[in-house]
Amino acid sequence: MAKATTRLARQLLGGLLVGVLGLVAWTTRRHRSASTGTAPPPATPRATPGKSPYDSPHAQPMVARHPTTRPGSGPFLVPGVGIAIAAAVALALRIAHADAWWLPLALAGVVLLLAYCVFVLPRRLAPPRSPEDLAAVEDLDARDRIEFADDRRRLENEIRTALLQAVVGGAVLVGVLFTWQQQQATSRQVADQLAVTRQGQVGERFSRAVGQLGSNSIDVRLGGLYELEQLSRQAPERRLVIIEVVGAYVRQHARSSAEAKSPYGGTLPPQDVAAALTIIGRRSIEARDPPVNLRLVQLAHINLTDVTLPRTDLTGADLSGADLNRADLQHASLPEAKLRGAGLIEADLRGADLVDALLADADLVEADLRAATLNDTYLSGANLERAKLDSASARNADLDEALLGGADLRSVDFSGAVFTSSDLSRADLRFASLQEADLRDAILDGTDLRRAFLHGADLSGATLHATNLRDARADRSTLWPDDSTGALLA
Repeated sequence: MAKATTRLARQLLGGLLVGVLGLVAWTTRRHRSASTGTAPPPATPRATPGKSPYDSPHAQPMVARHPTTRPGSGPFLVPGVGIAIAAAVALALRIAHADAWWLPLALAGVVLLLAYCVFVLPRRLAPPRSPEDLAAVEDLDARDRIEFADDRRRLENEIRTALLQAVVGGAVLVGVLFTWQQQQATSRQVADQLAVTRQGQVGERFSRAVGQLGSNSIDVRLGGLYELEQLSRQAPERRLVIIEVVGAYVRQHARSSAEAKSPYGGTLPPQDVAAALTIIGRRSIEARDPPVNLRLVQLAHINLTDVTLPRTDLTGADLSGADLNRADLQHASLPEAKLRGAGLIEADLRGADLVDALLADADLVEADLRAATLNDTYLSGANLERAKLDSASARNADLDEALLGGADLRSVDFSGAVFTSSDLSRADLRFASLQEADLRDAILDGTDLRRAFLHGADLSGATLHATNLRDARADRSTLWPDDSTGALLA
């Protein structure tokens, strides 16, 4: 911005100088042509009968033609221009900095402009009258001539004053512009210096905090973790790096077992690991942030109640028997994660990726699994009563002997899923896809299967008491139980 403004100022001053020089040359040429002209012949007096035209008292003597010089026609102009140019050249030779080459040109332009406004332009706007012009005016006595000349000089002075005021006002505006530019440049320089200083301080604090994480003292490690959290808020540009460091700390130290027992039966995580997980949960999340890397982390049988770990990558993590009740795992990546017997009561798993995860015997009562991906997930014996799986995908999922009573399973894709001996009583399966699903010996009492897709599904041995099958879509490959008494088909 400063360079662009300086370049523009140089262009404007260069254009001003060229314009002033051209105007001075044109004015000098006009004045020279006016000063070398001949005076017009005097008017011939009118003849009176019986008298010679030259006998009249008003007759003017014959004036020989000779060059006339108008007052103020410009003898001062050439010396003034010469002095201004000489001063500009001397100043240019004095200034050695390459960036200041335009300064003498600017000063020369200003000097020429002032000279033109003071000496030339007022006389152009209020030109003097020659004696021949005044002689052509009848009934003009000497007093009138003097008053006419005074009025002209007064007008010339007024014009000169107005022009000088305009030039001074323009100079003030230019000065204000350059002052503002200098202040802006100074402010940017100060801001840059502060930014450099701040970056140095941030780097020093970051290095010191990371060094504390390797201490043998738990208090020192906790101080380092909380220093990193504070630094991530004060220096947003290091936020992702800090979170990566904290995630690596969890992966490295989560294997340590805690001494205290949680009231839910699992062991409490070490204080530093718990603090690191809390920091990860409290982080600010932006749309393009990558998930926090917690792959293969070992947190089996750890009490993580109410933990907040959205947008975390827990691929292959061992969370067997962990207490994750009311945990926030929105959009978490949990493919191939081990969650056998884990407590996930009222857990928030919206949009989570649980492909090929092990959730056998897990407690998912009232868990929120809307839009989650459960393809090929092993959920044998899991408790999903009153869970929300609306619009989830569970293709080829194993739900053998699972409890799904009262669950919201609308529009879920259960194609190829296994529900043998599962309890689906009072579940809402409207618009669900159960194509080629295995529902043998499943309990479907009071289940809502309206507009469900049952092509190729096997319902052999299933109980259909008060099951709502209105508008359900089936084909010849669909296998129905021998006794479908009580099902609502119409």
